[in-house]
Amino acid sequence: MLVLTESDVRRAMAMGEAIETARIAYRAIASGEAQVPPRAVLRPHGGGVGLVMPAYVPSVGGYGVKFVSVVPGNRQRGLPATVGALLLVDPATGVPLALMDGTFLTALRTGAGTGAATDALARPDARTLALIGTGSQADAQLEAVLQVRPIERALVCSRSFARAEAFCRRHDGRPNGQGRPVRCEPVARPEEAVRQADIVVAVTDSPRPVVEGAWLRPGAHVNAVGSHDEFVHELDEAVLTRAALIAVDSRPGAVLSADLAVPLRRGLIQEDQLMEIGRIIAGDHPGRRSPDHITVFKSVGHASQDMVIATWIYARARELGLGQLVPLRTDSRSDS
Repeated sequence: MLVLTESDVRRAMAMGEAIETARIAYRAIASGEAQVPPRAVLRPHGGGVGLVMPAYVPSVGGYGVKFVSVVPGNRQRGLPATVGALLLVDPATGVPLALMDGTFLTALRTGAGTGAATDALARPDARTLALIGTGSQADAQLEAVLQVRPIERALVCSRSFARAEAFCRRHDGRPNGQGRPVRCEPVARPEEAVRQADIVVAVTDSPRPVVEGAWLRPGAHVNAVGSHDEFVHELDEAVLTRAALIAVDSRPGAVLSADLAVPLRRGLIQEDQLMEIGRIIAGDHPGRRSPDHITVFKSVGHASQDMVIATWIYARARELGLGQLVPLRTDSRSDS
């Protein structure tokens, strides 16, 4: 079995390639190809939540399981709030192929999903990004949006202004997809960022909305990334009622998040309004129909994304000679 550390995963996969794996996964979800049972949820006494996510994507041979813990209290311990590992398995033999860091992989594939959705839905001339949240997922979110749109300004808001300043010091001047430097500016309040933005990314664990519909400019595109259950709520109901299009990674998973569950329960939106992003990427749905329309992508994550990107990472790691081979069986006659 090949063991891949965070450093190996970083070296094996660039964001542009990761965005392409997200497109493949989203099309597999929408077509029904991906086999993904409901994820199991564990709530340990120490706090946080554990998520067990198996998946099989036949077209790429992606087969395995990821275990992720989401522990908000980790920030006080100097650890990422989201940590985990992924086991990739040979679908023909059932033999484990690789065990890889799931912490950076999760941030990378989540950012890549935002990149794929933004490329499909945001206005081509989008220049200003509002990034709400500066935790462990935020770097990849910024990188992905810069890959697909000619962003010139990134307005960054965090619960701590000092963290927003530190984030901007790290990223100010980094190039967008056209090679032009981006100004990264800390702001004190989400409203200040959202009112100026063409693209909004919310990547928080806030129990109360951090993006309000009244703040959105005509033509804005919103990516809501942080909420995956009933306890995190990033968007107020007006964001959804103002939206001309609400896209999701998968409808069964997305409707469990507070961002959608609350307005669905109140009858403000209907489940048949939720369009799986893979259908838009595949060209089965036109997506944005007007420059003035507000569009929303609600992401809760999907294990098929993990398996597609893990398959690519494994192949690239083999090409580059990354990782460490560890035999699991003493009679093993292969590199697994």
